[in-house]
Amino acid sequence: GKDLMNSGHVVVDGGCLLHRVSWRKGETINNLAEGHVLHEANLTRGALSTITIFDGYTSSSTKDACHQKRNLITSPELQVTCDTKLNVNKNMFLANKNNKQWFVEYLASKLPHPALVSEGDTDVEIVQAAINQQSNDVVLIRDDTDLLILLLHWMRVKSCQQHITMFRPSSGTWVDVGKVIERWPPYIL
Repeated sequence: GKDLMNSGHVVVDGGCLLHRVSWRKGETINNLAEGHVLHEANLTRGALSTITIFDGYTSSSTKDACHQKRNLITSPELQVTCDTKLNVNKNMFLANKNNKQWFVEYLASKLPHPALVSEGDTDVEIVQAAINQQSNDVVLIRDDTDLLILLLHWMRVKSCQQHITMFRPSSGTWVDVGKVIERWPPYIL
């Protein structure tokens, strides 16, 4: 992958991180979280600073319908600690919103940089975090096309002069958001 050594700031969509790392049955919650931490460290190596923003699952949000559609399976709430060995697969464990909320909060606490669990519209918070950075060079790591659309809109509305690049780990694709804006007529955005 591209080295982010010259990037001033990286904003990570925590949901992207959550779905990119495979889990093995029998691993402890702590080991699973460490796998996520190492994966993100590899993705963000060389960045001057990083923030990760996760979806929250305790309050209603605009993504509830998306979460319900994605989770067609149901799972019981499991009482876990960092030393619990999981004997269910990742999709089954994360299908329960309380399990997912607990893991996301635990994972956020293990990351060596700022991380937050959103209680509102996570996509808007991720885009605002990218736009509000003091750095001129920002990378947004995500797999969600909605973030690109929101970013195009907010960069135009705020006349954002930053160089923001989006990286999609699932395909290895890089998108220079400023160049996308230059190519699209103003009436589209």
